[in-house]
Amino acid sequence: MKRAIAGRAAWRDPRIALGKARQAAKAPVLALGRQIDAFAAGVEAQLRVGESHYHGMIEAEEERRVREREEQARAEQARIDGLRARVAAFGAIAQRAVGMPPQEIDEQIAKLERAEISGFEEYAGMAYEAKDSALRALRELHANAVQRQEQAARLAQLEAENLERQRREAAEREQREQRAGHGQRNRKQRSTLDQQPMRYCWKKVLALKWSRPTTGSRRQRRNSAIHSEPKG
Repeated sequence: MKRAIAGRAAWRDPRIALGKARQAAKAPVLALGRQIDAFAAGVEAQLRVGESHYHGMIEAEEERRVREREEQARAEQARIDGLRARVAAFGAIAQRAVGMPPQEIDEQIAKLERAEISGFEEYAGMAYEAKDSALRALRELHANAVQRQEQAARLAQLEAENLERQRREAAEREQREQRAGHGQRNRKQRSTLDQQPMRYCWKKVLALKWSRPTTGSRRQRRNSAIHSEPKG
């Protein structure tokens, strides 16, 4: 045990002495390091001030460039939207012409034919196609409008002819009814005239019958019968 303790001490004591020597030798170096760190921190703070100034300038420029790119993108989109709207306007002309009379459609066709394709840039091809398509649609609308107008004229003529025919038929029917009523009155008058001779004969017969001598009461009955005979 004593040999072990003595052996450990033989190895431990040099180690401890070495550590103390290292610390003693390093102490000035550590002090110098602290001085260096303090100096560097002061210089770094000053450098950061200048760096922050230019860093702010760089960030502002980057933000400006971002805003500029966004504005350019919006302007480009507005330009494209404007060109597309001008192209779509050709189709809108045909849509507005639906239901117009042929004369107004003719005016729209003439106006569109005079329209020039300029300022459409990369959409010029689409503009030519849209214009041609709108002209075809307008011409088709014009043909349909003319057809409708002709049909309406024919219908109006047929209606007028139908009304005239109804008026003529009503007049003829009224004339027939008048003639029928006149004929009926004539037949009634002839029938009345035909019955008058018979009534006259009947009166004569009664007059002869009662002309023989009769009593007062028979004579009264004869007179009563004569007066009671219906009048023609």
